[in-house]
Amino acid sequence: MPRLAFAQSFWDGYDTLDKPVRAGVRKAMATFQALDVAELNADKGLHLESVEKARDPRMRTIRVTDFWRGVVLAPDDGSDTFLLVNVLPHDDAYTWAAKRLYSANTATRALEVRDAVALDELTPLYETAARSAPRLLFAHVPDGTLRQLGIDDQVLRAARSFVDKAQLEAFSTQLPEDQLEVLQYLAEGFGPEEVYRDVVAVRRPADAPAEPVEDLATVIANTSARIRLVTGPRELEEALEKPFAAWRVFLHPSQRRVAHRVSYGGPVQVTGGPGTGKTVAALHRVKHLLGRSPEGRVLLTTYTNALAAGLREMLGLLLDGDEELLARVDVTTVDAYAHGVVRARSASVPKPIGDREQRQLWEKTVKQLGSPFTARFLAQEYRHVVLGQDLRDLDAYLGASRRGRGTGLGAARRPPP
Repeated sequence: MPRLAFAQSFWDGYDTLDKPVRAGVRKAMATFQALDVAELNADKGLHLESVEKARDPRMRTIRVTDFWRGVVLAPDDGSDTFLLVNVLPHDDAYTWAAKRLYSANTATRALEVRDAVALDELTPLYETAARSAPRLLFAHVPDGTLRQLGIDDQVLRAARSFVDKAQLEAFSTQLPEDQLEVLQYLAEGFGPEEVYRDVVAVRRPADAPAEPVEDLATVIANTSARIRLVTGPRELEEALEKPFAAWRVFLHPSQRRVAHRVSYGGPVQVTGGPGTGKTVAALHRVKHLLGRSPEGRVLLTTYTNALAAGLREMLGLLLDGDEELLARVDVTTVDAYAHGVVRARSASVPKPIGDREQRQLWEKTVKQLGSPFTARFLAQEYRHVVLGQDLRDLDAYLGASRRGRGTGLGAARRPPP
């Protein structure tokens, strides 16, 4: 029997479908599960068929109703796992399916999707504009480093055309999920080692072989954070009756001791592989703290504005949209929170500077002091050593560890912070 999995792109639209269409989805999926692969390909009711001129030859559609089609990624490697990725009106389904390309991320080994047609059409336009730009967003990151972080050829070409973070965000709906997050972290100033640790390593299977495995069943199994695999009729019925958003905040019993512990003696680190529920445990910890302290406030921070928006959405679901509770939680990035503290306590607020202004100031400093160090070196030294270790004076800097900076630098040669 074929195995059936559901992508997050399907769940994102499923709850907005009219009831007759959702009923059609349930009926089609039940039929799908009851057939073997040969029967599935021959069934006239589901009418599983390929998509002409598709960028991904594995794309198929199935009949949901007379006017709606499900878009399915079908295995071409002899495996039996099919992935339902979207449900759309007839013509829209074929148009959407023809443009999408699914692939395994070479670093995280997870399944990703991109709008391959949009990338091909937009990238040359951005490349033309980039030729006259004084500096590009990822000029400081070598191709080899980007490839080690899972960036493939098509995305690498697009990334090399970005001038600033606004252009990256404009591309965000076309780029593969994990590759987009890698680029977002790099654009925020995180170093490649940090990005590998925080984005790649936590998602990469511990037993991943040296070369990526391309069979669809394995790649789907590596993508539990974005794909749900159902194993039988009862689980299928339960999945389609309960919104996917609710599953995203479901707390497994094994996580309760972390989320519901009365208190910790200090900072605590929770680790785990991809899809193990670290984010969900953190959200339930927020809910637990709100219940313990009726007047208290809770701060939940993350790295990027996009991640903060996602956490707010999930927290709203967990708290059943309770505005009073939500008003007691600050979900934000560390930078945004720090700026808010300064703004609340100062008569005048310093204006944040962007990457270009920061680079110009460091270049000016190098020129004025006749420093033997480059502007880029000083900027990274300040970010990763001075700010990274919260160094407040020269003595602290001279005695600080510089592990990971690449080049040894004795105290006598260290530039003043």
